[in-house]
Amino acid sequence: MKEIKILSLLYSDGRQDQGRFTYTTRPPYTIEFAHANLGAQRFTGEDLFDCLTAVREFLAHHDIYPLCAGARVDAYPSRMSRQMSGGRKVYLMEMGKPAELLADIFDAAPAEKVGSVTAQREYFQQWLKSLQPGA
Repeated sequence: MKEIKILSLLYSDGRQDQGRFTYTTRPPYTIEFAHANLGAQRFTGEDLFDCLTAVREFLAHHDIYPLCAGARVDAYPSRMSRQMSGGRKVYLMEMGKPAELLADIFDAAPAEKVGSVTAQREYFQQWLKSLQPGA
């Protein structure tokens, strides 16, 4: 089964546009990204978060960032949420606090919360360290 989301896209110069994300809800997981100027691209992965990460890396080469929860720097899935939701749910994290809020990766996100895949991974590692005693 496939579902479609139209997501806002943010260009590095501040302009916004939209892209169509068509994704599978069961394995094998894929996201088909379609955009007027970039054409259609298909991305596969172990789960939807992996697929979205691949889309984000592709878009980053064009200085474009999707404005969705899965692209938030402070969002990351747990192993259990990846297994149970197919990577569709992420935790929203705050330094020094256990993650509590779950969001759908395709939920809208404010521009100031969105960043690169690298920034997201670095934030996740810093967040893990912030939970250790004496951090």
